[in-house]
This record gives sequence, structure tokens and C-alpha cells, in this order.
Amino acid sequence: MKRITFVRYIILLFLLLGGSSAFSQERILNYDTRILVTEDGELLVTETITVIVEHAAIRRGIYRDFPTTYVIPATASNALSFSKKHHVGFEVISVMRDGENEPYHTKKQQNGIRIYIGDKNKYVPKGQHTYEIFYRTNRQIQFLAQQDELYFNAIGHGFTFPIDKASATISLPSNAIIKDYTVYTGKMGSTSRYANAVQKLPFEVSFNSSKMLNIREGMSIVVAWNKGVINAPSASQQSSWLIQDFRMTIFAGVSTLIILGYLLLAWFAVGRDPKSGTIIPLFSPPKGLSPAACQFIKDRRVKPSAFSAALINLAVKGYLTIEPTSNNTSYIVTRMGSATELFPSEQVLATELFKNNRQQRSIGGKYSSTVSNAQIKLKKTLIREYAKQNFSNNRLWFFVGAALAIVLGIFMAIQDQRVELIFLSVFAGIFGSVFITAVRRSIRAANSSSPARKFFNLIPTLLPAVFIFIAGGPFISMFGQFSFDIESIAVPAYCLISGLSLMLFYWLLEAPTIAGRVTLDSIEGFKSYLAIAEKDLLNAQHPPEKTPELFERYLPYAIALGVENEWGEKFTEILMAETPSSRNSLHWYKGHSYGHASSLSSNLANGLDSAIASSSTPPSSSGSGFSGGSSGGGGGGGW
Repeated sequence: MKRITFVRYIILLFLLLGGSSAFSQERILNYDTRILVTEDGELLVTETITVIVEHAAIRRGIYRDFPTTYVIPATASNALSFSKKHHVGFEVISVMRDGENEPYHTKKQQNGIRIYIGDKNKYVPKGQHTYEIFYRTNRQIQFLAQQDELYFNAIGHGFTFPIDKASATISLPSNAIIKDYTVYTGKMGSTSRYANAVQKLPFEVSFNSSKMLNIREGMSIVVAWNKGVINAPSASQQSSWLIQDFRMTIFAGVSTLIILGYLLLAWFAVGRDPKSGTIIPLFSPPKGLSPAACQFIKDRRVKPSAFSAALINLAVKGYLTIEPTSNNTSYIVTRMGSATELFPSEQVLATELFKNNRQQRSIGGKYSSTVSNAQIKLKKTLIREYAKQNFSNNRLWFFVGAALAIVLGIFMAIQDQRVELIFLSVFAGIFGSVFITAVRRSIRAANSSSPARKFFNLIPTLLPAVFIFIAGGPFISMFGQFSFDIESIAVPAYCLISGLSLMLFYWLLEAPTIAGRVTLDSIEGFKSYLAIAEKDLLNAQHPPEKTPELFERYLPYAIALGVENEWGEKFTEILMAETPSSRNSLHWYKGHSYGHASSLSSNLANGLDSAIASSSTPPSSSGSGFSGGSSGGGGGGGW
């Protein structure tokens, strides 16, 4: 008997514990929403939520997410049309728990507001509690041609607790007559109607769920009534709402104009090239400028032809000889002795090529760290000697514009608070920068005399398109296939345009100084003499007599300035008329017996350019381095 009684006690204790566990599961016992529609179109909403608290998910209290941004989808007839955003107003009036005021705070979410109810430093007692949230919202009513309509998520679809009982009541002004109504329950987008509707008054209707709502299930109601009851928004109010709906687009547009305006102002202030003077042919190079210096100042960058011109000028001065190999893919340069009156850039080049008492050097065919270092030091020397006095890069103006663009972009990203939009904006800015850089490289490549280099250097222009196709896919999928709201693309469009503009003006803001403009005019004058046909020179100008010595003296300058063909054409007849013994006057070049001088000039320039490129580019970097509608729900949970 005692054993049976003991077993009964164990069974009773087990049942009590099991029943307590089942009973104490955190859930919403009752969720009631009462909506009062005022004559000016506002909704005064009271949500009464009764919950069981067990300090599992609910510790300090509950939270409620309220959507304030809705996306109106694009029309089905146009798959590429844009959706638009619709922003509603939202203001919390009061929050209570068990009939007493309860502390709360709000936090902006990606598409709305989250209300945290409770003291963050204090747990709410376990047991049953009733929360009451009283708020107002507007822009929820649709003013149609024959009737006015409210489509409202009375109980959001994002709650993390099951809801045992759900109800909603909508009350209109007393002169309203409700013409039609319906209700939807279940998950987002569901068309189920597990609810009963009761209309006791012409201007009021209530909805009660007929089954429990599971986690992330809610209730949406649709009610229509006669027109004239609710005051339609005025034109000024609609204009204000329109600005609110497109505030990011407007801000992005204004920001874009600010950036473009600033960059144009900077260009007008410091970026325009000084006006050139009258260009007249000059029969000698500008005083104090080497062939490489002429190329650098003319093009504002160091090209391979600067190396070639400097090397040939060293040969002309008797410092070295140049001999092509049998397959014409590389050259042997041999040191012959010392030379006087070398330009600083030529002295650096000679020292680097023949360091450690080296007497001979092969250029071309394969990578050479010595040739690469020589090219780098040549570039640094030219920049140090001629950049500052001839050019102003105006980088301070550029960096101010870049900082302004970044600040405006960050502000817009913070305002929108969508992570995917921030990534898409950064992606757009990077794409713009890469695209402009590729275009600049392609423009330069188009001027290359080597067809192979033209082809390979033009490839980077296509890479941004490949980049956006591959990397842009994940971002595009976030917004749906070919469907974007205008607000979503405003900030990325701003970043793209700003990135393109900044990279373009990084280039355009560079300008010659006054002294640099004078030097450029002198270079252009000398270039015109090298390139212009003899018959076009005025007899009164008395150009110097054409001799083989004159040809070789100015050949490095012609190569540096890209007119070696024209310069050679002038001397073809003279060199062809020379006797075999006199043709050996160009003792520094051992690979060609004189024939057509323009062919000699062109082949020598192109061959050296290619050889220098192959010797100064490591194998690892020989390629490119670029490589029925739903309103959105809402919901809540515990915190």
C-alpha cells in the first residue's frame, strides 16, 4: 500500500512538472489591435498584447517592428520598370505594461522602426503580462475613384512567438458606411482567411482569428468605405510626401551636382592648361632638355620611348654601341668609353646599365632586373628634374573633392541603412574608378606603334564589364530580377558617377605651369621642324643643312617625340647618295646598312621599345592586373 502511494506521488509530481513546462512556454495569449481612422486620414492604433514571460526569449520585455517603408512593385507589363518607395509616418504616443507606463526606446531598422519595450537594466517578472502600445500613423489610406480603402497589417507577420488568439477592429467616423471588407491570415503573402468578421455598426467591423497563428504568421485586413468621409490630402501635402518618398533620390541628385560643380570649379580655377603661344618651327631642341625630357614634358608621363631615346642619345655621344641579335628580338649594348655633357637622366641610365664595371648588356627577350631598375630610376630622375617646374597636379583640389564625395556617400548610406545598398554603392564607386583607369590606359595604348601591345593593352577596357557582370550578380539578385526602386539605385548611381568624375578629374586637374607652357611651345616648335616636309618650310627660315651628322644628332629627339618616320624621310635621299665608306658615319649602330632612313628610324624605335618592355616587365605581371501585393508585415519578439 505504501509502495503504491509512493508511486502515485512520483506520477503526480511528473505530471505537475510536465504540465508546468507546457504551460510556461513563452507565447502570446491574446493579440488585439484597435484602429481608429480620423477624418484627416490618420490612424490611431492601440495594440494590446498579452504574453507569458519565462525569461527564455523575453527577459527585459518585448519588441515590436513597425514597417515605415513599403515598396510599390513595378508594373507587370514592363519588366524593366522601376518600383517606388512609399514612406508612412509613425509616432509612438504611449507604452504601458499591466496598466502602468513602461519605459521604451526606438531604433531605426532597414525598412522601419523597432520599439524596445522595457527597462534594459531590469528583467520583467515571470508570468503573464499585458502590454499596450498606442501610436499614430498616416499615409495608409488609398483614395480610389469609387471608394477609399485601408489595407493594413493589423498583426505583423514577423513575430517569433505563436499567437493563441488574434483580433482586430477598425472604427471609422460615424458618417462612414463600410462597403466591403476581407481578412488574410497566415504567413507573408498568404491568401488564407482563417478569421471571422463581425459588423455591428455601419462604420465599424471586427475580425477574430478562427485558429492559432503560428510563428511568423499574422493578420492583414482590407476595408473599403464611401468617399467623402476622410479628407483627401491637399496638393501641398502630396508634394511634401513626394519629396519624402524620393528624398534619397533628391539628395543623391543634389550631391552629384555638388561634386560635379566642385570639380568643374576646380578645373576652371587651376586645371585648365595655359593658352599656348604661336608655334613656329625651331631648328634646335629646347636648351637644357634631353630627348627623354622632351618626351616626359610633352606627354606628362614617362613612356618606353624615353628609355629608347636616352639609350640612342648615349650612343650618338659615343658612350655605347647598339647591335641587334640575329632574330631582332633583343639588342646588345656595349660600353665604348666615357662621354661628356650627359644629361642627368642619361647619366643615371648609363650608371645603372653598366654598374659593377659591366661592359656589355643584353636588352630584350627576357626579364632583366637591371633593365627594370634602370627604367625606374630614369623615370624618377625625369620626374625630379622636370615635373615640379613644368606641371602642377593640383592634388589638394582633388582630395578635397574626394573627401566631399565620401562624406556625402556615407551620410546617404547611413540614412538608408541597408547593408546590400552600402555594398552596391561601394561596388559602383570601384567600378567607376576601374573603368576610367582602363579607358585612360586604352587611349594610351591606341597610340602605341606595336599592334600586339595595342591588342593586349586594350583588354583592360573590357574588364570592368566582366567585373560588373560577375560581381554584380549577387547584388542584383538582392533586389529581384530587373526590378529596382528608384530610391535603391540613387546612392549607387551617385557613387558610380562620383567615381567616374573623380578619376576623370584626377587626370584633368593636372596642368602645365606658365614656365611649363613655354617649354611645351618650344618642344612643339622643334617637333614641327622634325616632322614637317622640307617643301613646307619657308626659305626665309634657313633650316640647317641636311647631313648624316644632323640626322643622327636629332634622331633621339624624333624618337622621343614620335616623329622618327618623318625625320627619316627627310634624309633618305641623302643617305642613299652617300658612298659606302661615308655610310659608316653612324658607327654606334651595327645592325643595318643604310637604305631607307625612315625604315631605320622606325624599326630601331619600335624594336628598342619592345625589347625594353620585355626586359622590364616581370613574367608574373605581364598580363592585366584588373581583374496580389504584400505590405511587408512587421513583427516582434523578446529581448
